[in-house]
Amino acid sequence: MSPTTYILAINCGSSSIKAKLYKVGSAKRQPLTAVAEGSVKGIGAKGQKIKIKLEWLDGSGDNVSEEGELGDKGLVGGTRSGTIDPTLVFHLVKECAEDAGLDGIKVTRAEATLNKKSGLTALAGTNDFNSITTKMLDPSSHAEDDAKASTLAYKVYTDRLLCYLTFYLSKLFETEGVDGIDGLVFSGGIGEKSVFLRKDIGKRLGWMGFEVDDKLNDQASAGKEVAVKINAASSKIPIWVVQTDEEEVCAKMVQECFDL
Repeated sequence: MSPTTYILAINCGSSSIKAKLYKVGSAKRQPLTAVAEGSVKGIGAKGQKIKIKLEWLDGSGDNVSEEGELGDKGLVGGTRSGTIDPTLVFHLVKECAEDAGLDGIKVTRAEATLNKKSGLTALAGTNDFNSITTKMLDPSSHAEDDAKASTLAYKVYTDRLLCYLTFYLSKLFETEGVDGIDGLVFSGGIGEKSVFLRKDIGKRLGWMGFEVDDKLNDQASAGKEVAVKINAASSKIPIWVVQTDEEEVCAKMVQECFDL
């Protein structure tokens, strides 16, 4: 079994098991509608029938379909842990119920650790996914420790991502079959911008019939279209890159909530 399967993205602070467990993170609690609405708008504009499984990948730690109600459940984020044993924080964070001392908000040290000091930031020292992949792909141009940390962060991230994707897809295959799945959507900060990640995930899901067109994939991140197809003609399932506008959706939600 690959070590990335059991390495956790948790900030262990001064814990004696820091070298074994590694580190954790945060997320703006973004509603599902932010990505769902953008995806439906964009792909709908292309004349597609909408029935899509969403996967929101955002460097700031935002993710949607795998998140559930709690921001720390699911995929490793930019600064948050993703799913971990909930009791683990009591062993890693001293006086975890004490106030974290953050300006303008009262949260415990445990919550601050899981939401603000973990994820990619804890593993690689940054939540900049482009920086992480650059150091991983060109280790000779960077400090050895940075390159190793970035490689670890990427492997942990993709390990969790593939776990969720294959879980969702297996459920859809069971009820819908391949023909019932209208597409895989990459969105948010990482999904929209990381050409390498999209190509890598497409390749790893090749056994399921996914295939990314390299040229379309390269062009997608630079384009201004809301939704762009990046799958090869031979791909059994469409693959999309969809731009999001969380701010607009949040503004609309506020309008509806306060009847403005």
